Amino acid sequence: MLIEGNYVGTELSGTQTIGNGNGVEIHGNFNTVGGAVKRASNLISGNSSVGVLLTGNTTGNLIQGNFIGTDSTGTKPLGNLDGVFVVSGPSNNTIEENVIAASANNGISLFLGATANPVQGKKIGTYITESVGRGN
Repeated sequence: MLIEGNYVGTELSGTQTIGNGNGVEIHGNFNTVGGAVKRASNLISGNSSVGVLLTGNTTGNLIQGNFIGTDSTGTKPLGNLDGVFVVSGPSNNTIEENVIAASANNGISLFLGATANPVQGKKIGTYITESVGRGN
């Protein structure tokens, strides 16, 4: 499955939250959330629980190039409870080139059997245009 170009948890302008429980939940294999080009990016913000959840024995998923916990510009907070949550067995999933900020708890959580899930690049705990900490 390919999930790209969506606003999940915000209204159409991407500046106000309308929220969900979890923004995107992945329980299967070889899914892509976002992508390497700007139009593929998702805005996943303002959710009362997790922005992106990978759970169970999922593998081969790619979470790439998204704004998670910010507004549509990547410069203002619209946090989730947790940004990306990987739990209970996921392995060999890739989290790369995302902006993840303003989470009430953790930007990225990997635990309870989550193995070999590389996290690479972009901005975690700051907005897209800054190097100043904006917390998770």
